[in-house]
Amino acid sequence: MQHCPVYRPTLEEFSDPIAYIKKITPEAEKFGICRIQPPSSGKGFIEEVKQHFDKAVLKSNLRFRTKIQNLHQLHHRHGQSESFRKKLALYLHNKAVQIEPFPRLEQKEIDFYRLFGEVVKRGGFDEVVKKKKWAEIAKELRISPKCTAASHVLHRKYEAFLLDLEKSYVQHLTIKGLNFKGSINFAELNVVIDEMTSESLNCHVCNKDDDDPNMVMCDSCNSGTHIYCLNPPLNEIPSGEWFCSHCLDFGFDEGPEFSVDTFQVYANNFFKQWFGNKEPSTKEVEDNYWKIIESGAERVQVCYGSDIDTAKMYLGFPALRKENNTLMDLSDPSRASISDYWFQNITENGIGGGRGWNLNELPFLPDSLLKTTPDVAGITRPMLYIGMLFSSFCWHNEDNYLFSINYLHMGAPKTWYGVPGSQSEAFEEAMRRLAPEIFERQPDVLYHLITMVPPSKLRELGIDVYTTNQFPGDFMITFPRAYHAGFNHGFNCAESVNFATEDWLPYFRESVENYRLKRRRPVLSHAELIWSLVHNSPSPSILPKLLKELEFLREEEEKLRAELRNLGILVSRMELPLKIDPTASELVLMDRETELGPEKNKSQSKNKKRERKPKPKEKENRPQKRRVTKKGLVVASSTFNIPESIDHYCCSVCLCDLYFSAVICSGCDSKIAVCPRHVMHGCGCDKQKKKLVEYHSLDDLNLLIAKLSSRVADVDKPPKRSTSPTLSPPRFPPSGRRLPKANLTHSLNLSSPVSSADQTSSLTSPRKSLSNGAHYLSTRS
Repeated sequence: MQHCPVYRPTLEEFSDPIAYIKKITPEAEKFGICRIQPPSSGKGFIEEVKQHFDKAVLKSNLRFRTKIQNLHQLHHRHGQSESFRKKLALYLHNKAVQIEPFPRLEQKEIDFYRLFGEVVKRGGFDEVVKKKKWAEIAKELRISPKCTAASHVLHRKYEAFLLDLEKSYVQHLTIKGLNFKGSINFAELNVVIDEMTSESLNCHVCNKDDDDPNMVMCDSCNSGTHIYCLNPPLNEIPSGEWFCSHCLDFGFDEGPEFSVDTFQVYANNFFKQWFGNKEPSTKEVEDNYWKIIESGAERVQVCYGSDIDTAKMYLGFPALRKENNTLMDLSDPSRASISDYWFQNITENGIGGGRGWNLNELPFLPDSLLKTTPDVAGITRPMLYIGMLFSSFCWHNEDNYLFSINYLHMGAPKTWYGVPGSQSEAFEEAMRRLAPEIFERQPDVLYHLITMVPPSKLRELGIDVYTTNQFPGDFMITFPRAYHAGFNHGFNCAESVNFATEDWLPYFRESVENYRLKRRRPVLSHAELIWSLVHNSPSPSILPKLLKELEFLREEEEKLRAELRNLGILVSRMELPLKIDPTASELVLMDRETELGPEKNKSQSKNKKRERKPKPKEKENRPQKRRVTKKGLVVASSTFNIPESIDHYCCSVCLCDLYFSAVICSGCDSKIAVCPRHVMHGCGCDKQKKKLVEYHSLDDLNLLIAKLSSRVADVDKPPKRSTSPTLSPPRFPPSGRRLPKANLTHSLNLSSPVSSADQTSSLTSPRKSLSNGAHYLSTRS
């Protein structure tokens, strides 16, 4: 397998992370991932990070909740070990023997399939007891010698749950003339279990044991269900393999809570159970990992401290500091001004030794497209990942196809695999071919980070897969839409966050369209981010790309609104009042129908102001007022009394964002909002009862595009030469005086020919938040 590129920037290149990543993107994105090693002359920053990390994480009282990963199920959901476990549970359930939850040793579930195999290999239960082989078996099950109760526990659990099965298995093999000793004959063992469970088979839903011809059996756990008891019901017994919903449901369960010290002890003990006291090579660890994944024969559980939020005090990187040098809480609303602060700080003092690579700060640097984005966990706010041997981050690409950056603070290496973003569709098709039963049941499985497929199998289907090993002090970059995965070689701690350069914009639009087709809610609003970037210090180099995105949004809105006009849908323009109480639960807005003139609308606005606080006795007879919730959907006092629990922030059909407009209905109790594409899908009411609510008019968009086009044209013009015959000498302030600081925010000039008051009223959106408020949690790296 080919390795991805490894970059070693100079100190000058390392001083500006966004510029350096933009520089290497044309080459590196062809591999999906790349590794960056800081320059040796920039180790001062790395040492600063290490000192902070030791104090803030390793020597802190941090406690974190883990996730349990069943490695043997990441590729084969129904491998030999898992299938045996489920059939054993069903067999014991029919005998009224309680085994669930399954017994555990050393905070992991006992592998009853391997336990059964190791006992059978040694001649059976009686031989093991006679020769006192339980300690030997415990070692084969990778149970630490320090667990003194292991022999006793394994003895008792085998006798209680597996002894009857062993007797039936021996009898079955004897009748067939097969050898009892040796490795398990899984096919014959399945026959035995099937015979034992079929004797008293009840429907898993109705618990009745009648109507056997209409009973379908799960190929994993052997449970039976009437085809008419399924949801949805089946008309006939399916051909081929069939799995019940219990066997198809898969995810990472919540694991134990650890401190950093106790998790390190747990992780080191697990490592010794696999490799003893030797230091295996990265190749040896990798071979063992994929053997577990591909075979599914050995039950292997690990814990992963993933998605540990760094919002308060447990920061892997030093916290941001305000101008008064006080620590900034990452949940502080004033973080929105971080970009301006950093622009000024960098302009005057330089980033300094690579401090822009601080993951708390990188998303908000001046050239980052996420600089106007509020704090979103896992997107602009970093997450910590505390791992152990074999803990995995499964195949996925980033939300909204963003860039991501990962820094390994300390510990064992990580192995990464990457697929170029240009092959993402081919990769998804290959995954469907390699795991058809998983995708049939769960088409969006790649969004859940719970599936691993060996790179070798992907390469056989023509997918380019690249790899690398990340060591402490290394940065990893993943590129837009690139699928990536990997695993840890032992106890370690990494930190990850998303960011975006101007190269990401085409992928952003593509992600929104793909999410809409797959009914997945985007984390970031495409329209809102473009709108915000245009109004917040766009650098000259990005203006043409912003203009292209804005023109696309305008054309899309024009087309959709024209279709609604043809259907006879009325348009309502919603504007914010001059004064807004940010603490109010609702905001009273003006309702201007398209057929109303400006004078009539003005008088209505004045009447509404006088009626904002009616006396209680007048409340029943007061005119209906239209309101907008904080999330932006227009409702009325009684006609649209929509419960707060209903989400009005996205289309109820395709889950796309409703930033420019939304369609609502006044004729039913559905209380939903849809995008213009799904005007006839929100509810069954007649179209005359539907209304398009505009948050931004097409005039707003056209005005903004005109001004942005003018700015782009000015940037493209060559600088004018001075016609003055002489140049005035530079003027310096008197000694000891400082020049006033320049305004370092290059805001887009939208003043002429529209007055500032008109500009504010036409370009202000009733929505306040740039992100969809999604708390992004996933097992990444």
